[in-house]
Amino acid sequence: MKKDRSKLNRIENRIFMVLLRFSVILLLAIVIALLLYLVLRGLFKGANIKNGFNINLEFLTTLTNNGGKTGGILGIIINTFFLITLVVLIASPIGVASAVYLSIYAKEGRFREFVKSFIEVLSGIPSIIFGLFGMLLFVGVFNLGYSLISGVLTLVLMILPTIIVASENAITSVDKSLIEASIGLGATWSETTFKVVLKAARSGIISGIILALGRAMGETAALIYTVGSKTEIATSLTSSSRPLSMHIYLGINEGQSLDKAFALSLVLIVMVLIINSISKKLLKCGDKK
Repeated sequence: MKKDRSKLNRIENRIFMVLLRFSVILLLAIVIALLLYLVLRGLFKGANIKNGFNINLEFLTTLTNNGGKTGGILGIIINTFFLITLVVLIASPIGVASAVYLSIYAKEGRFREFVKSFIEVLSGIPSIIFGLFGMLLFVGVFNLGYSLISGVLTLVLMILPTIIVASENAITSVDKSLIEASIGLGATWSETTFKVVLKAARSGIISGIILALGRAMGETAALIYTVGSKTEIATSLTSSSRPLSMHIYLGINEGQSLDKAFALSLVLIVMVLIINSISKKLLKCGDKK
């Protein structure tokens, strides 16, 4: 009986490993196929090299004209950079500070559990709801209009739960002995928080910020009712603006070519990859120092 049971366990383990490997291979195949198709369709018209390029230097370095029907996308790229930079500068300190309070300073109890549950609920709310809320609050009540700052504040509300949850998980995973040693050596709680806890948890915190940043860069629903639609480069926080994700959405709605939409999608993905790569390199440099 023991031999039969042992043999059965080995067969089950092999089947389990085969299923796991098949799942990973299937996932990789799907992702690679999507990326290859996007690259081909984004670079070449109709995904055919013979039809010529969708993307060239002129397309990337000239301003948009006629609502996106002609010209390049330089202004759209700059607006996207403005939007994402402001979102990160506002959301990151608020999100990390909230995570520090919840994981270190907040006492165990109903209030702490309520806040954590509330944050988890916020992370599951559809982005279109944030867009409607941003339109009512920032565009209407605060009278900021359809502007860059309205879109920024809406995206900040949307990605804050992601940053808070990721940062809290990173902070709570820090070895308690490090904190106790710091306090035991005479450091204050604020010194321990900044010089020990955040330093040890920064890898997880930055990963959470990058994840939230990627979501914000591809967001459209939250910006439809807040950021506006002008293709010109935003000259102030109250200027109407159009980031890349909005440009793709509006271009398709206006009946522009799919080739251009795929070209814009490829540019957006490349921007996300560049930002992720720069963030990881900066993190590695910081770890070495």
